[in-house]
Amino acid sequence: MMKMIKQEKINKLFKYIGNIVTIVAIIMIVKKIYSYQVDYSIIFSSQNLFFFTVILLFYVIMVIIGGVPWMGIVRLLSGCKICYSEVVFIYVKSNILKYIPGNIFQYAGRNELAIVKNIRHSEVALATIIDVIWSVFSMLLPSILMLGDQWKAWLCHQELPVSKVVMAICALIVIVAIVFFILYKWKKQMLDNMISKVFNVKFLRVLLFNFVFYVLIGISTSGLYVAVFSLISGEFYFLNEIVIYIGIMLLAIVAGYITPGSPGGVGVREAVSLFFLKGMIDESVILSGIVITRIIFVIADFIAYIVVWIIFKMKKLLKKIQYGNY
Repeated sequence: MMKMIKQEKINKLFKYIGNIVTIVAIIMIVKKIYSYQVDYSIIFSSQNLFFFTVILLFYVIMVIIGGVPWMGIVRLLSGCKICYSEVVFIYVKSNILKYIPGNIFQYAGRNELAIVKNIRHSEVALATIIDVIWSVFSMLLPSILMLGDQWKAWLCHQELPVSKVVMAICALIVIVAIVFFILYKWKKQMLDNMISKVFNVKFLRVLLFNFVFYVLIGISTSGLYVAVFSLISGEFYFLNEIVIYIGIMLLAIVAGYITPGSPGGVGVREAVSLFFLKGMIDESVILSGIVITRIIFVIADFIAYIVVWIIFKMKKLLKKIQYGNY
């Protein structure tokens, strides 16, 4: 009994900490929007307002459904029946934590699911790690394929020694192997259990579904950037140009996603986009387009959180009324 009371107090403490961190994230979002120096007349012009609103609503939907792949991995690792209605609020709340400097809070925030569903924190954390790595791979692969010869031209231009690239890859593999070996020695039984859950047909099906999901999400998000470039410049791009631009924006999104300490990939996406798109699209269009798209995405993240929060609170209220506790 005492153990249950203690656990309840710990859960309440985590909840209060989570609420404080969420408030900090919302403040950071407001500051971020305020800090952008952009000509808002471009957004609010009668010609563009409708299209920007459609982009906003489309991205809100993408944010709300964005936790589906992660849920599938958690469900398989934990063996627990989890509905997306139980996951979505935690996911969208964690999503806005990416605007806090450090680029780790959005991942740590997901572990609230372990408290809510009474499952192991290690299982939720492993699901998050797999989800992040797989989402990066799922977006990087189509980017490489879309850019095609652009990669070869860029590598030749940079004159990168092949031996150094191979050495860097080998070093990364060795580091990962060492970390895994240390963890295996430390938590052998737990890792054996998780490995048995990962290397099976069910898990491969989940990964295949997640791959398709992330490819579609990545291409859609990159396509929104390209659509904004087109709206600002007033130009219509050819299909081969659109494919290359989407490939570059996919690469920029991945770079911003994996860069430590970059809240929401701020600065990284801009740098990568400018580097690759220079000479293809006017520099002022690239910068204005990325800033405007980022503002739309930031607002969409916040709207997605508010919408899901309202639904979450309404469901709790209806439950109270249903069971006569209100």
